[in-house]
Amino acid sequence: MSKSTYSALVDIDDDDTLNTAQSQLEFQIAPSVFQQAQQQTTNNTSTSAFWTIEFYAQFFDVNSSDVAQRIIAALIPKGSFMDKISPNPDLYVTVLSFASTVVFSYILGMVGALWGLSRSFGCPIKSLEIAGLIGYGMSIWVPVSMKGFGTGDVALITGGGSGIGLALAKRCYSVGMKVLIVDIDAQKLEAARESIGVNRTTVFAMDVGQKGDWIRLRKLVEKDYGRLDFLALNAGISPSGTFNDVEYFHAMFAVNFYGVVNGVAAFLSLVKASASKKTTRIVITGSKQGITNPPGNPAYNASKAAIRSYAEGLSFELRNTPVSVTLLVPGWTYTGLSPGSSEGKPKPDGAWTADQVAGFLDSALEQDARRFYVVCPDNEVDELLDKKRMLWNIGDIVHNRQPLNRWREDSKDAAAKGVNEISF
Repeated sequence: MSKSTYSALVDIDDDDTLNTAQSQLEFQIAPSVFQQAQQQTTNNTSTSAFWTIEFYAQFFDVNSSDVAQRIIAALIPKGSFMDKISPNPDLYVTVLSFASTVVFSYILGMVGALWGLSRSFGCPIKSLEIAGLIGYGMSIWVPVSMKGFGTGDVALITGGGSGIGLALAKRCYSVGMKVLIVDIDAQKLEAARESIGVNRTTVFAMDVGQKGDWIRLRKLVEKDYGRLDFLALNAGISPSGTFNDVEYFHAMFAVNFYGVVNGVAAFLSLVKASASKKTTRIVITGSKQGITNPPGNPAYNASKAAIRSYAEGLSFELRNTPVSVTLLVPGWTYTGLSPGSSEGKPKPDGAWTADQVAGFLDSALEQDARRFYVVCPDNEVDELLDKKRMLWNIGDIVHNRQPLNRWREDSKDAAAKGVNEISF
């Protein structure tokens, strides 16, 4: 049964505007929900015979509430998948009927098989014992069938107190993973833990720009989990400043860039070790502003451009290993860092929610587990327009055009026309 650990870089900004206050995120995924007992009997000294439920129960610790949550998650589609089928009720009924049939067929089949075995061996089996084994089977099958990772996996997410990081943490938890969320705001962390689920969620308040905090976090993960399957480096800030404000550049790079560098330095060896029998993943959150470089927030753009370069190099470095790297580039996303969110203003129609971004990443990795670039659209800019804009931006170098010509008064009309005329 294969499992995956993922790394990705996320961008939530709309490169068509000069507004750079879009939120930045950090995320990582924590250990899985299910763990086998470490003390396995190797000399058959158990007091129970090997064909009894008691013999096998000693190796497992299944939380019935977790199993119930996973069954519900299997029966009720969420996220981007739900967005696709909701306009078509007939399709939804078909999918739900199929999922229900599979689940209940499994349950009835297990009951019949266990009853038959008990009759064959002449050992009565209790109803609660049957239910326990069925629950254990569901605790493994449901997460694997939906996500490719689940029980037994650990997720670490930076910037997990809100926004995209929180949305990713909820998805990880819903498939049975153990989740560790990191944020600088301790109050946000406690609120996030309550919203995710307290049973398998751990919070850790720290500054991702400080190496000492990463050392403390590494010790915690090694002690409590001993592995790391999914690392999401998503924390970010977006203060405003000018080209002559050195502190503004230092503050931006400390969180946005060195928050990623420090995270990789602290956990790459553990992510590699966890990939000895399966694929693990690192997800790094980038930004379209690190690709198209719109004017307005030079330090932010530079930090995200550096992240893109760093993530590309990391992916190449790990090309012959079972560790996969993903750069997540969100579109315009409404989060706690977005303008007006602190005043309770409603989400703009053109923006996506953080959950939509997390769902898009999830779907992209299900289609291609080795995918590096995950560039999200939004309600104003589709994937085709994003591609045209990025291609035009690269063309500035190839054709020796003035940089940022899409925003220059003397060239923006010609640039807009040129972007629209690009074909694939």
